[in-house]
Amino acid sequence: MWGTELNYKQMKKQFGHIFATALALTTVNAYAIPTLEVMSASGTNRTGSTTTSKDTKFVFNPKNPTDNATQNYYPEVKVNYSILNNVYANGIVFGGDNIGDFVPLKSQGFPSSGYNNYSNSLSSSRASGDIGKGISLDDNYGVRFLTAFSKLDGKKWYTAGENSGMGYQMGDIVLTWDRPITNPVINISGVGGQYDYGIAAQFKLLTTTGVSSLGLLSGTNVSVNGWDIKHTGAYTNEIERDWWGSIIKNNLTIGPTIDDKGATGSIQVYTSAPITTLTFRVYFRTDASSSIRTDIPYNTGGDAFIFSASSIDSMVGDLLIEKTNNVTQVAKGSNTTYTVRVTNKGPDTFTGTFLNDRLAQGLELVKVECSTATNNKCTDSSKIDVAKLFVSDADLTSSAITGQDTGALAKDAFYEVLVTAKVTGDVGTTTLNKASVKLPTMGSSTGVACSNQTGVGGSTGLTRSFNKTLGICSVTDTDTIIKPIVDLAVSKTADKASYNVGETAVYTIKAWNTGMHAMPDAVLTDVIPSNLAPLNVSCKAVGLGVDGTALSCPTADKIILVNNQLTVKDMVLPKTTITGTNPVLPASYLEFTVTALANTAGTSIANTAKIAVPLVGGVATATETITANNSSTATIAIKAPYLFSGRVFNDNSGTTKVAANAYNGIVNAGELGISGSTVTLKNCSGTPEYASVQTNGNGDFEIRTFQEVFDVNNRVCLVQKNVADYQSVSTNKSASVTATTDSSFDLFTITKNANTYDGFLFGDAQLQLILTQNGQKNIAAGDVVEYPHEIISKSVHKLGTLNLSNQQQPAIDPVWQSLIYYDANCNGAVDAGEKSYELALQSAPLSAPILPEQKICLVQRVMSPSNAKAGDSLSAQFSVKHTPTMSAGVTSLSNSVRDITTVGSAGLDLVKSVREVKSCPSTSTDTATFVKSNILTKVQDKVSYLEYQISYTNNSAKNLVDVVLKDAVPLGTSLKSMCTGGDCTTVDSATPLSWNIAGVLAPRATGTVRFCAQVE
Repeated sequence: MWGTELNYKQMKKQFGHIFATALALTTVNAYAIPTLEVMSASGTNRTGSTTTSKDTKFVFNPKNPTDNATQNYYPEVKVNYSILNNVYANGIVFGGDNIGDFVPLKSQGFPSSGYNNYSNSLSSSRASGDIGKGISLDDNYGVRFLTAFSKLDGKKWYTAGENSGMGYQMGDIVLTWDRPITNPVINISGVGGQYDYGIAAQFKLLTTTGVSSLGLLSGTNVSVNGWDIKHTGAYTNEIERDWWGSIIKNNLTIGPTIDDKGATGSIQVYTSAPITTLTFRVYFRTDASSSIRTDIPYNTGGDAFIFSASSIDSMVGDLLIEKTNNVTQVAKGSNTTYTVRVTNKGPDTFTGTFLNDRLAQGLELVKVECSTATNNKCTDSSKIDVAKLFVSDADLTSSAITGQDTGALAKDAFYEVLVTAKVTGDVGTTTLNKASVKLPTMGSSTGVACSNQTGVGGSTGLTRSFNKTLGICSVTDTDTIIKPIVDLAVSKTADKASYNVGETAVYTIKAWNTGMHAMPDAVLTDVIPSNLAPLNVSCKAVGLGVDGTALSCPTADKIILVNNQLTVKDMVLPKTTITGTNPVLPASYLEFTVTALANTAGTSIANTAKIAVPLVGGVATATETITANNSSTATIAIKAPYLFSGRVFNDNSGTTKVAANAYNGIVNAGELGISGSTVTLKNCSGTPEYASVQTNGNGDFEIRTFQEVFDVNNRVCLVQKNVADYQSVSTNKSASVTATTDSSFDLFTITKNANTYDGFLFGDAQLQLILTQNGQKNIAAGDVVEYPHEIISKSVHKLGTLNLSNQQQPAIDPVWQSLIYYDANCNGAVDAGEKSYELALQSAPLSAPILPEQKICLVQRVMSPSNAKAGDSLSAQFSVKHTPTMSAGVTSLSNSVRDITTVGSAGLDLVKSVREVKSCPSTSTDTATFVKSNILTKVQDKVSYLEYQISYTNNSAKNLVDVVLKDAVPLGTSLKSMCTGGDCTTVDSATPLSWNIAGVLAPRATGTVRFCAQVE
C-alpha cells in the first residue's frame, strides 16, 4: 500500500467522483510512497460474529510497492476498530461467518479466480500516473464487517428518501489510533448484498475535526461526495415475475463482486492536523423505486464488506546516536570534549527529532557548539537551546522533555555538536555522560543502527541502548577520573636590584604548568621578608585557559596577603608550551605583582616563592613529575632616603597675648600652621629643583628623596613660598641640623651631616592693618556729626600717627573742622574725657603694641560751618601708620577711610551697615543681620562677600526731590552688585557707586539702597 511523508504541507485538493461503474482516477498532488500498511502480520482473524472491538497494527514495508518484505519498527502504530450506536441488536458485527474479520483483500469483493485483474480498483500510491498500481490483493489485508439487512424487516424497500438518500441508519464504525496520525487511506471492498431490489451499505464520515476533505483515489461502483461514500450500482427497475408472482428476471440485484456491481475503492482522508479518531456512520440503501410498496421481509440476509484503514502517512527511519571523547580516562579539573552526533539511517526523512544530553555525574558543562564537520546540519551554535539540550531526567524518557530540535534529517543526514565539560568528580570515581535522541511525535525507528554495537566510536567505555517502547536511542560514555599529571613551575623577579628605605619594591611572580593535564587547584606561597611591609597584590592572566577561552585569575578570596605571606589557592593552570630559554616564556600563565614598602635598612635579603600541589586528607591532588624549576630568588639591598621635614606657621603670638611671642621663630600657643605653602628642595645655585611639596592642613611638610641632592660643597637649599596675604617673619630649626638662613626668612642652606633633617620652621604673618569703615551723612549748617571706625590687626603692631587728607566743597571759606578721637568704650560716640587720637597715642593702651584681634575704636567728629550753605560738603580721609614689632619692622600705612558730610537744608539722614553674605547679590538664604561693624576672617581659597546697606530718612518737614546718593567701595574689595529696594543688578567693578531716588521723598519717608563687594 502507500502513504505520505509525515511532515507534508497540506494543500487543497480537487477530486473527480465516480458516478458510473467505470474506473475513474482522482487528480492529486505527488506524495511519497508509504511504508506503513496493513498486511497479514497486522492482526489475527476471528470467525463467527462478534461486536467486541478489534486491534490491528501497521507493518513497516520499506521497499513498498516493489517488495512486501516487512521490518520491525518502534514504537508501532496500532488502530482499534469498534462498533458503536448499533440501531438494531447485532445490526453490524465483525466477520459474521466462517470467513472471519481479518482477511486478505481478495477474500471480499473479487472473483475467486482472476482477481488480480481487478487490483487497480485499489491504490498503492498517490504519485501522478501511479494511482491504482502496485496493490497486492494477496498480501494486503483488511477488517471485514457484516451488516444485517434483515434487521429492517417491515420497513419499505424504497430508501431514496431516507437520510438524504443514504438509506436506513444501522450504526457506527469507529477507528481509534494509539498515536496521532495524518492522511489515512480507507479501503472498502465487496460492498453490495445479493437480494431483491439490490442492497448495499453506504458510509458517512462524522469526524470532521482535523479533517479537511475526503477524496476517491481509485475504485469501481463507488463515489465520494462531501463526507458521503456511496455505492453507485445501477438504479434500474427491471424485474419480471411469472403469473404466480415469482421473480424470473431481476436486474436490480447487486452482488459483492465488481462484476455484480459491488463497490470497491480507496478513499483518502485528508487531514489538516494530526488525528487519532475517525467515526463513520453505516447506512443501507436499495435500488427499489418509489413505486415499490412492499415491505422488506425478515429473511433478506445482509451485506458483508471490508472497511479498513489500509495505510497512513509514514515517518520511519533508523536513528543512531553517537557520543565519545575518544578517551577512557579524564583528569580531575581538566576539560574534556565529547562529539555528539545524531544520524538518520533512513529510509524516511525525520522532522522534529530531539537530541538530549545528560552530564549527570562528575561533569560540569562548559560550553556546547556546532562541530565543523562537512554537511553538518548544526550550523549556528547560537540556536542551540542549552536548557532543552541538557536535562536532568535519568533516562531521558519523560514525555515532558523535548530536547534540542535537530531539524529535518533525510536519509544519512546528521546533526553534530561538541560538548565541552569540566571534570569535577572525585579521583577514582567515574563520569556518567548519557545522550539520547527522541523521535518526533509521529515518528518511529527500526532501531537497527542503534542496536548494532559495532562502529560505536574510537574508544571503549561506551554503551548504547534502544528503548523499543519509545523508540529512543541512547549512548553512555563512562570514563575513570584520575589525578592530573602536571609539571608546575614558578619564577620570581624584582623590578630592580636594590631599594631605599621608603621605596616600593615590586615583585613579579609567574606560575605555569607544562604537564600532561591541566592543574585545577595549584597553591602558590611567597614569604615576604620582615624588612618589607606588603602593600597589595594584583593578578594578570595571560594566554588561553582549560576550555580554550581566555585564562582567568583566581577569585579575590583565594588571593590572601597577610602576615608578610602571600598565599594563592585554587589556581587553574592549563597545560601549556614553553618558548625561549632566557627568559622562559610560557604560552599561558598567571602573573602576580606584589608591592611592598622597604621599611628597614639592612643587608641583602633573599625572597623565594614556591608552587605546590595541594593535599586532601594527606594525599596530593595531582601527580607532579618535575619539581626542579618550582622556585626562584630575588635579592634586595636596602638603603635609606634623605628626609627633610618641618612646618610653616603663623608667627603672630597666637593666643598668648604676649607681644614678644610674635615673630620669634617659636611655635607658641595658638600659632597655627599655614596650609598650602610651597616648600622646595633645590640646588643652592637655583637649579635643579629636586622636589616640591605643599604644606598640609597643619602646615607640616615632608620631602623624601632617594636622589643624591647635596652638591660638591655638600650643600642643598630649602625654600619656602608664602601664601597670599602672608609675609615671612622668622625661621628656626632643630639643633641637630646644620643650616643657615638669610634675612628674607624663607631660605635654609643645609650642610650634609645625616640622612634625616627635621625641625625646619618658617614663620609667616599677616602684617596688614585694616581700618573700617567709610561714612556718609547729611547735617545742617553749624551742626556736628560723628563717624565710628575700628582698627583691625592680624599680628602685633606699634601704632603710629595719622595720615590725614580733607577736601571741602567749596574749597574756600567757610572752613570745616574735623578731629579723630580714641573711642575708649567703642560706643561710636565721643564721650567726656575721651582724648584725641594723637594725645591717646602717648599713653596706654595705644602706646603699647596692639595684639591680634585686639579692638581699637576711633571716632571722627566733623563740624560744619554755621554759615555753610545747602550742598556744601567735606570729604575727610585718613589712614594709620603702623610698624610690626620686629627688629627689621618697616612702617606702613593702613588702608584709608573717607567720611563724607554734606549740608542739606531738607534734613536727609543716612545710616550705613554691613553683613557677610554667600554671594553677590545676596539671596533668601543669607539671613545674617546688618550691623554697624563686622570682622571678617579671610580663609585661603575661600571666596568671601560683604553686603552694605544705606538707609535714608527725610527728617525735615519738606519734600525732597530727585535725591542722589553716592558712596565708595571699601579698600580691598571689588564691586559686584547694586540694589535699590528689592531690585538688584549685577555690575562690574568700574561702575560708579551712585543711586538716583527719582521723584518726591516726603517728610519722614525712608528707603534703602545696597551694594555687594567681593573681598580680595
